[in-house]
Formats: sequence, C-alpha cells, structure tokens
Amino acid sequence: MKFLYFSPEHISGTMTTVRRAHEAIGDQCRSLTLFANRFGFPDDICLDLPMSPIGGWFAKVKELRRRLRHDQLDHEKPPPPGTPPVWQPGSSTAELVFHLREMIWTPLISNARKKYSLDEFDIYQFEMGMEFYRDARW
Repeated sequence: MKFLYFSPEHISGTMTTVRRAHEAIGDQCRSLTLFANRFGFPDDICLDLPMSPIGGWFAKVKELRRRLRHDQLDHEKPPPPGTPPVWQPGSSTAELVFHLREMIWTPLISNARKKYSLDEFDIYQFEMGMEFYRDARW
C-alpha cells in the first residue's frame, strides 16, 4: 500500500515515526508539509509555500487583524452532522487574502503533484482534515 500523510507543518515528530513504521512492514509512505517546521524534525516532502500562517508577514497581518477586531480570527462553526466542514471566511478581506494565496499556491501545488506523484497514493491522512485548499477541492 502507498500512504501519504499530509500536514501544514511537522510539529511533533510523529510523521517521521509513522512513515518509518509503514516502511518497516513493506508499505510505501511519504509525508508532505506545506511549510518548513520550526522544531528541527526531518521533513520528507516540504513544499515551503509562501504566505505561511506560521510566521512572516502573513502571520503578522493575521495577528494585527485579530487585535483590531478584539476577537478570534475567522472561527469555523461545526457543520451539521454527516457533512464535511467547509471553511467560510469571516470577512471579505479574509476571503480576498486567502483567494490571493491560493492563486499563488496553485501552480506550485500542481508542480508538486506531478513531481511527487501525489495523486497515486492508496490512502491519504489529512492532519486536522486540512489539505491544500480551504474549499477542499483537492
């Protein structure tokens, strides 16, 4: 079997442990992250996409916006039972920023899908249910 573990960032070392366990029993296993990790864990496939919410100017803008609004940024409400969660922006500004980010990311993601044959895995594990896009189109 071919497994792909997907997470925005490798934060605990678990992805490496799980990958090694799969490989020890003969499975093929890769792990993919969107952003370089801050903790020194070895990354397998790291796309290191721009506009990371983890650090840099994008994270600073989100924090400034949160402080100006005096509440949490764009909390998601749980969907009705039996339906998948779909992110909804809390404002037109958030919608515009995330749309811009996904426009920038799309060709980078497309190249990675080809380069790493990301569409050819048998099982996908999405950390926190997250994938490349906020609307879950992948």
